[in-house]
Amino acid sequence: MDSCHHHSDLLDAETVAKTCPTKLAVRRSRYHQIHDAAIEEFSQQWEAAGGNRFLGLQSPQGSLIALGLPECVPDRIRVVTRMSELLFGVDGELAVFPLRSLVQSVAFRSLEPHGLQYSPSGTASINPQDDLNIAQKQLYSEIMADFVAIDPVRGRPVLQAIDQHRQGFGGTLTDDLESWDNWLQFRYQDGGCDLYLRVLAFACELDISDADFRSVHDIARAGMAATTLSNDIYSFDVESVLEIQTGGNINNGVWYLMKALDLTVKEAKHILLTEKITPLEAEFIRGKAEFVQNNRLSAPNLVRFLHQVELMVSGNWYWGRFANRYNRWREAMSHFGGVHVSGIRIFTVDEATAKCSAFYDAAGQTVVQSKENGALSLQNGRVETHEETPGAKLDRTIVLGPIQYLQMLPSKNIRGLLIDALRSWLTVPEEALQCLQKVASHLHNASLLLDDIEDDSPLRRGKPSAHRVFGRSQTINSANFLYLMAVEEVFFLSDESRRIFTDELRNLHVGQSYDLYWTQTNHCPSFSEYYDMVRLNLCDFLTVLGQFFQIRDDYINLTSDKYEKQKGIAEDLDEGKRSFPLIHLLTNSPDRAMMESILQQRWQEGSMSADLKELVLEKMEEAGSLAYTKRILDSFSDRARTLLAGLEEQAGSNNYILRYLIERLADY
Repeated sequence: MDSCHHHSDLLDAETVAKTCPTKLAVRRSRYHQIHDAAIEEFSQQWEAAGGNRFLGLQSPQGSLIALGLPECVPDRIRVVTRMSELLFGVDGELAVFPLRSLVQSVAFRSLEPHGLQYSPSGTASINPQDDLNIAQKQLYSEIMADFVAIDPVRGRPVLQAIDQHRQGFGGTLTDDLESWDNWLQFRYQDGGCDLYLRVLAFACELDISDADFRSVHDIARAGMAATTLSNDIYSFDVESVLEIQTGGNINNGVWYLMKALDLTVKEAKHILLTEKITPLEAEFIRGKAEFVQNNRLSAPNLVRFLHQVELMVSGNWYWGRFANRYNRWREAMSHFGGVHVSGIRIFTVDEATAKCSAFYDAAGQTVVQSKENGALSLQNGRVETHEETPGAKLDRTIVLGPIQYLQMLPSKNIRGLLIDALRSWLTVPEEALQCLQKVASHLHNASLLLDDIEDDSPLRRGKPSAHRVFGRSQTINSANFLYLMAVEEVFFLSDESRRIFTDELRNLHVGQSYDLYWTQTNHCPSFSEYYDMVRLNLCDFLTVLGQFFQIRDDYINLTSDKYEKQKGIAEDLDEGKRSFPLIHLLTNSPDRAMMESILQQRWQEGSMSADLKELVLEKMEEAGSLAYTKRILDSFSDRARTLLAGLEEQAGSNNYILRYLIERLADY
């Protein structure tokens, strides 16, 4: 495999064997100056943006990227390093936990839209999870946009993977995962393993299609799972001390085995190494060898990909043994400022005898055991309960049900990105900003609840629509409640602000009325009417970007596998929606009469059968409707970039959040 090694040197096998149990070769990048410069550059930018110093990628033997991605092409080291440092930087205020603790990281989730947080008592407020300031979000967006700027083809899958990784946060807690296999799958996902497989392809300039990725995923998964668990051995020391005292879950293989089998630390580490990690590494080695033997000539790119995965597995393992993050955290604690340091006890235990209870005792925590499942939990006052007072007036639990359900579903984050992008240019008082965030959130959620009813959509982001769960009447009532809450927010603003709000709310409903009318009457609007409808629906705000977004949504509804999973195959055809591709078809196809008949049948039956959908899509291909829509999208993305460049010149500063937003929309 010497032909695969252009940017790294092999480390001495005996030296590696003395410190690391891996059977695989370890290599290190030759460009340590680039790695170190990128780490220092990010550190300075992070601190300038208000972030704390933290223990990230560095180790005395080289950075995580230098060892884990030793064949990273030199001109990609900077962006990959900065992204990895960013993930560590937003990894909680203590900033010493491994990547997987991002599942509890408030800061990383704050990259998602500003949402509502509803308490059981029925009060509503802006979600307080927004720990990243605007400067930090600009830095995040700059790094993400760099992936696409450097290599659009290989960079976009990285952006998709990081979005998928982020949307997976807040899922099933480890206490709910009873079997080892289920727990390992959880660890694999929230550890970002698939994300870094996509980063690997980008870093090493490998062309890996989605089909290619799926064909070798099981092999790569075994190696990455071994990597995640080997990290657990090194990170256990810091996690077991800090996570217990900061209210987090210890998502660590050592801890899992200690709890499940009532083991000491030493016993759990031994079992994790010999019965879990070593077999996974051996499984990876066998799978890779078999694939290489059978596909060396037919799939050389995938052979190289698996070899780079092997280097990632061994390099991560070796890095963990020396990482400052796991070996210098105790001394680093004294350098972290803020209230999060006060009250944390730094303690040690005897690993040969210490079980779970010893850590709780050392931390001064009270532990209770569930009678139902035996799970250990803390009794420290962090979880509050709300009891109903007899005779109290009706609370908001029922009316908030559909809203809370919608809020739990993944989001595209467009709202939050736009607000943050404009906020970085405009000096907006915090009180006014919070009002804007609340109003935008209320109106957006209200429109989603009503749209699904009006379009009779069975799914919303891959889950049953709210009206199918709570009923149409209850969902309509909750949507109206959100409109009321939005009105309450603007009540205390200026007369001009209230006038703008009511004018644009009126435009929103006028635009929606045309959309519904065209569907109900089988009317085919002109492209000019379509653009006007979109403009009204979006309140004439960032019109080009809004039209770009709507046409893109129309396009991916008919072409995207991911959209099909979330909303159903070609759902717009079920609804009879006059989408951009359908308008082109009805305007240009010689079979217009046939298409109108099909749409009329859809209206009578309430949906469109799969075979008729296939026929409509075939006619779209024949008429060039999808190709035309894609050309329009390309022109909109180019126009959006041009307009943004002009705005940046006027403002005298770059807006990386808007750049990142455009690149996300340009992924179709």
